[in-house]
Amino acid sequence: MKKKLLRAAAGDQLTTLEEAVRGGKRIALCGLREAQAAFIASWLAEETGLRVLFVTANDIRAVHAADDAQQLLLSGTACLPGGELDLTRGASSHESSWQRLETLTRMCAGHVRLLTTSMDALMQRMGSADSFRASILRLAPGDTIRPDSLIRRLVRMGYERADKVEGKGQCALRGSILDVYPPSASQGLRIEFFDDEVDSIRALDCITQRSLDKQKEALLSPASEVLLDPEKAEDAATRMRRSLHRMVKVTDAEPALFADLPPLPEDDEDDEAYFDAQVAPKVKAKTLSASREAEMGHRISSLASDAELVADGLPFRRIRAWLTVLTDETSTLLDWYRPQVVVFSEPDGLRERARERLAGFAEDLKGAMERGEAVREQEKLLMDWDELTAGLTDLPVVATCDLLRGLGGLQPDTVLDLHSKGLPGYGSQVKLLAEDLRTWRQKGMTVALLTGGVSRGRRLLQSLAEQEVQAEFL
Repeated sequence: MKKKLLRAAAGDQLTTLEEAVRGGKRIALCGLREAQAAFIASWLAEETGLRVLFVTANDIRAVHAADDAQQLLLSGTACLPGGELDLTRGASSHESSWQRLETLTRMCAGHVRLLTTSMDALMQRMGSADSFRASILRLAPGDTIRPDSLIRRLVRMGYERADKVEGKGQCALRGSILDVYPPSASQGLRIEFFDDEVDSIRALDCITQRSLDKQKEALLSPASEVLLDPEKAEDAATRMRRSLHRMVKVTDAEPALFADLPPLPEDDEDDEAYFDAQVAPKVKAKTLSASREAEMGHRISSLASDAELVADGLPFRRIRAWLTVLTDETSTLLDWYRPQVVVFSEPDGLRERARERLAGFAEDLKGAMERGEAVREQEKLLMDWDELTAGLTDLPVVATCDLLRGLGGLQPDTVLDLHSKGLPGYGSQVKLLAEDLRTWRQKGMTVALLTGGVSRGRRLLQSLAEQEVQAEFL
């Protein structure tokens, strides 16, 4: 790891920071720009050897922080996005789900020492980490398992059984050949059997359906975050059915269409006006009401079909959004990752983001309930800021902020000021950068320049050389 870069970014108080973290303290790092927070998290992961959870405001910033940390740590970095809690049965992208599943698989394998995530992800209640971890299956040539048993197991792990595998989360069985595309893999896999024995494992081109290079093993990770305990599946289905039953509105008590109309007019000339003013609006309202009830009935029927899948121990696509309906036994990201240090970037902003997310989710839930697509029990899917921070009492916490007052209510044991300063962007003006570099060097400073990739770094090195500024590329 490039420790010189990290030390240049963090300053001279790293020793104090490390001692405070090892002592389980809460530390406020003020005078620190948000872009530097990822460097601090990276340094902590490398220097202490502890698992570090880095929390930022949204998924985009979490991805950027992971990219920065990856350049510094080279390995062991992952990002867990918040993904989508689908309250509506409609078309939605699987991409964020696959990203989450890939990261969760790496976490369960112990391959992540720095996890970056967003406030949205940290707020979510999750399924059992133990069930997910126990479902991960490794197969190698020579292993014994019946193909039909394996395909059933994959379906219980959330895979969609298809005629042929065309994307992640699908599996297919044709005779003695099983194709599967794990969410954590970069390509599909083709497993060939000789009777009950794995004969060969090859990569699969999902476009041409051709077998590619041989693989040493197949890592088959779940295609769903929420995996059902077979012994508790019927209870979970019963809870869901009860919730759906409470959604059904009683319509028997509705008045008849013309029950509250005034007496008919005595003069036939008033018939048309009477119809327009009194009858037509009621007919229209009754028609709209019947249409809404039919749509709601269809939605509830679809959800009832999902409940039957639950009874069979099978996940359905939106099962994450129904977790708090199916069970009271939920987990959090802290349970899954078990961090040893938590770094909050701008805690005041994180607390405000938590409030906004809860308010937005409440509005989404209200609309979904009115459409017959959600139930009241789903309001417990997200935790608030106070509940989240209450679960951190036994962990060292680092709060990074520009000003000391921006700590989101966290009470630090130690305060460190790194005295960082912002710089204007240079764009393509290398001459201005060269002038500043010479000034800083005259003051005895050590300067580290970070670029977006190796090729950019080499181009910058050449440009600085043209300005007669000596630099070293690491």
